[in-house]
This record gives sequence, structure tokens and C-alpha cells, in this order.
Amino acid sequence: MKEIYQEVHVQHGTEHYNFAVYEYNLAPGYHFLYSHWHHEYEIIYLEYGKMTFELDGRPITLLDNQAIFVNRYQIHSCCCFPKTKCRYVCIVFGERFLFPDPKALIYQKYILPLNQNRLIPPEVFRGKYPWEREILISIRQLLSLNQAQSEGYELGQQLALLNIFHIMIENGAFTPIPDVQSSARTWIKRSLNLIQCNYNTDLRVEDIARELNMCTEHFIRSFKKHVGKTPKEYLIKYRIDQAISLLLSTDLSVADIAQQCGFNDVSYFSRCFRKNTGYSALAFRKTMKKEV
Repeated sequence: MKEIYQEVHVQHGTEHYNFAVYEYNLAPGYHFLYSHWHHEYEIIYLEYGKMTFELDGRPITLLDNQAIFVNRYQIHSCCCFPKTKCRYVCIVFGERFLFPDPKALIYQKYILPLNQNRLIPPEVFRGKYPWEREILISIRQLLSLNQAQSEGYELGQQLALLNIFHIMIENGAFTPIPDVQSSARTWIKRSLNLIQCNYNTDLRVEDIARELNMCTEHFIRSFKKHVGKTPKEYLIKYRIDQAISLLLSTDLSVADIAQQCGFNDVSYFSRCFRKNTGYSALAFRKTMKKEV
């Protein structure tokens, strides 16, 4: 079974200033970002609108002035149908940008446990608590600095990010996890990777469990506990996501797309597609291309 970890190797910023900001202004319609991970941290901030992102396969919906924190090597993606305009910003930065000395006390005490999967960072900032509101203020300050780029803005950006970590640590926002859960994150990532690399084959849940040396029933229960979907549900959704991409980027027939995405039965593909999107495949293609 093919297995290629889809880690994204992109130079964000420069080698000596591993920091970058990406802005997205989206019209109403379908938006898709492939599941991926990278060795940098990422903060995704939704200025306005409503969008659904996924972290390790679990959906998180953001509204105006909310953000999510994506840990290093955490699988994340986006697949949603916003009905109104959206604007979101991705802030990507490397750990050495903030913590250049891995032997320093600050790194050893606060950051190393996070990178060793012994701590789980908070995943969403909704502004419900005072410390979350402080973080959202720091994010907006960072974006203002990036836009103005006045003298010393790089130092201001670094201070704003350090302040975000300080707020999370000061308020006990990092959750300790036992070794067994840390181990689970490893095989979950591998199982998601196996699905992403083999979705267009006759892939069965039993095949994935066998690759992981796990009992099928235990694998299904554990996968749903951590991801929020059964392996079969996740596989079908991933296949539908790929089908959507082909519908919008090619003129292939529905039958050809179904086959390329791992569906041997076109009728079954049609039922799954309507269940996941609310449209037939042809109606989806026509509607979305018209909106574009």
C-alpha cells in the first residue's frame, strides 16, 4: 500500500526570518484546501464570514474575529461552502523564529513538551474568555504591523507572537496528554496518510488496520474517538473532496471522476455526493462554475 506523507516543504519568509502572512478574500461558493502539514506553527484568523476548517480530521467552524492555532505537523485542511464573502489570514512561523536556542531554559521548559506531543495547545480562540480576547487583540496587532511595515515592525511581530504563547502558558491553556494519547496521534496521522495516498484504489478499512497492525474493530473505535468520523466516513468524504476538485478543474464525465476517486459504482457515488454536498454532481459543477 502506497504511503507518502504529504508534508508541505515551502520556505515561509526567509531562512533567517521564518515568518509569513497570507491573506485570502473569498467570494461565496465552494472552497477547498488539501489536507497537509508542515514543520511551522500556523495561526488562521477569520476577519469576517463563516468557514469550516479541519484539524486532524475534526471540523472547526470559525466566525467573525475568531482564530485557530495549528501545531507543528498537525494535519489541517479546509472544505466548505460559505454563503457570504469571507476574509481570512494565515500567519505561518517557525519555532526557531521565536525560540532560536533549543538548549535555553524557556525552550526546554515550555516549548519542548509541546513539540514532543506531551502537551496539546488550544485549537480555537473564540473570544469567550478574557485570555482568548487578549490573544485575538495580539493577532490583530500583528496583522496591523505587517500591513504598515514601519521601522522595527519585525521586532513587533516577534513580540506579538511571544505574547500569544505567554498568554496561553499563563492561563494553563496547554493540556497535558498521556503517552498513550501521544502514541495515538502518531498512528492516526499514518492512517490519514494511507487514506490520502490510496483513496483512488479499492481501499478497505481492514487494509488500513492491517497496515497499522491493529485489530479492525479496535481501529474503527479508536479512529472515531480521535477523528470524529469512522474510517469509512472519512474515506468517503476525502473521495468526495477529490471529486469536487476534478468537477471544478476538468471537463471529465461524472462516471470518469467517480472511477478516478475510488468509486466503482456511479450510483453509489451519486448518493454519497448528494449526501455530502446537497447537490447532484452535475448540478454542483453548473452552480459553482456559474458563481465563479
